[in-house]
Amino acid sequence: MRTIALLLALVPSTACIPDVLEQTTDGSTTAGEPNTGGPPGTDGTSGTSGTAGPDVPTSGTGDPSLPSTSGEPGQCPEGQPWSLLGSTDLAVPDDFFASTHRDVLTILPDGRAAIGGTLGTAQEGGPVAPAVLFASASGEVLTLAAGEPATNFGIGEMVVDADGGLVAPALRVDGMTARPGLLRVAADGSQLTEVELAVPVASDALALFGDTAVLAGLDRSAMKMVVAKVVVATGALVWRTELGDAGQLLLDELVPTPEGDVVVAGRSGDDISNPTNHELWRIGAGGGLVWHSPQAVPAYTYTPALALLPNGQVAALRLGTDDGRLDLVARDLADGSLQWEVEVAAAEPPARLSGRFIHVDADALSIPVLDAAADELSLGATSVQRVSFDGQLLESLPLAVPPGLLPYWGVLSARGACGELVVVAGERQNVWFGTFAQ
Repeated sequence: MRTIALLLALVPSTACIPDVLEQTTDGSTTAGEPNTGGPPGTDGTSGTSGTAGPDVPTSGTGDPSLPSTSGEPGQCPEGQPWSLLGSTDLAVPDDFFASTHRDVLTILPDGRAAIGGTLGTAQEGGPVAPAVLFASASGEVLTLAAGEPATNFGIGEMVVDADGGLVAPALRVDGMTARPGLLRVAADGSQLTEVELAVPVASDALALFGDTAVLAGLDRSAMKMVVAKVVVATGALVWRTELGDAGQLLLDELVPTPEGDVVVAGRSGDDISNPTNHELWRIGAGGGLVWHSPQAVPAYTYTPALALLPNGQVAALRLGTDDGRLDLVARDLADGSLQWEVEVAAAEPPARLSGRFIHVDADALSIPVLDAAADELSLGATSVQRVSFDGQLLESLPLAVPPGLLPYWGVLSARGACGELVVVAGERQNVWFGTFAQ
């Protein structure tokens, strides 16, 4: 999900740092979205930039029953809608930690999957290195790009650039210093580099516009929540727009528009740990405010996903405070006016829901939802909630995802090169990889 993770104010170098941290009103850090306790440590021996380390496999043991999905005519998988096409446990290195509590699954144009995370040993509290694992559409691990180790490292949403490579917001922590930046990975996984930002904006999500990127997050130098456009190659600032104080506002997600604008979602309140308002802004291509649409929402936690609809609306997926309710709200993209709201799923506490992605299909929205009891670290029941473009809940379709995995806070999902639904669950070993027919 795309919360304002990675916002570290003061980090002791000897502490074991949680993966997801949020800025509090006094400038300290507290755990944000719950996670599995953070990535494993590393001895630093396999963090060489640009290549897989000597202990990192360059091939795996993908399930041969999983069809190839290169996207070429005649090679796309066929099956009944939402049926399981195939699955496998990815043969990930022992010291690779897939950061699946963030949106780190990306499908490349040729059908390969890229999964962001960290590389290190099991030594708790040791340094970790940024890493991106590449797998074929059939679940075969191909290669792993790794960077230089740090005290801690966070990777946000990965976006494919014009050259077929990947760009992601990142936060490098070395001792007491936290440096927001951009992570860049070559299309073939042969090189991983970092670019430090001229203005330290820590974010989990970004939108690419050619050779520039827009991020929404915390400007650590001013303690303001901002939207900023930067040059990808250098980190230089193009423009910066303040939206509010860090103590009363958190930014969760953004989505680009065809006009070069972005829509940004956030949450606000006098006590930011218990937000009372859902906020949406549209920021123009030059950084100017187009509209701002706040809405008072009781029992609200954050916005995991935003999506543009084909009818000129923008939809926001929202999670309730008790993790027992997911709803969807749509606003007019032109002026921000409220169009409709619908409950997507509900669960009786202590059960919890996790819904983190909106897939815009030709006929409706598809939202994978995990429903799990609060005391179970397993997938429980995973389904796809289908919602029409005018806000009608059409159906709930169960997915044949095996129980017993440990994704803890949800599943990652993406559309493959042929439109199939790709699902990834798990973080350390036994990372499950499956595809479902469109």
